[in-house]
Amino acid sequence: MSQTIILAAREDGDLLEEAKFENAFLGTMTLWRQMGKRYSGISDQSFLLKVASGSSESVSAIWDLANDEKVPIEDRITLTTTFDGLLVPRDHISVVADAMKKTAEWLEAPHHIGKQAEFLEKCLDDPTIVAIAWNQTSANWDAWRVPDGEGGARPYNIYKDHDHELMFEEEEESEDSTNGE
Repeated sequence: MSQTIILAAREDGDLLEEAKFENAFLGTMTLWRQMGKRYSGISDQSFLLKVASGSSESVSAIWDLANDEKVPIEDRITLTTTFDGLLVPRDHISVVADAMKKTAEWLEAPHHIGKQAEFLEKCLDDPTIVAIAWNQTSANWDAWRVPDGEGGARPYNIYKDHDHELMFEEEEESEDSTNGE
């Protein structure tokens, strides 16, 4: 069965597996399906049929909710954690954990969003963690592995590799520009 995996980077920058949550469907797909229903009126049946057809159109309306200010910020943050290539810097882990807990309160069971939030809170007890990331389903190629040129792969390094975005990066850039930096 597929899993949702949370990875952590420490001072050396390598993203390594820290936690696994069984049945990846109980993470991303459950969140997307229920957010689509709650905020866009997309029925479960319609959503699942579109996903089964392989249409990216099926989820683009849901992805767009991440920028919809009518959607509560905690739900937008939680949704953003399902996007590929996203890193959460240490100073935002608690914000993400709190958002996921709030979203988990209204999600219909079963799901493991609340358990992911609990794990993020535990990450805060480890001062060596500098960032976290997700591989939403172990059934795909792990985006956090980089081909090493010899037929293998090495861990993604947040300092050496540049195929990621930082959660809240736009907010930080805006603050820098207002501070004259």
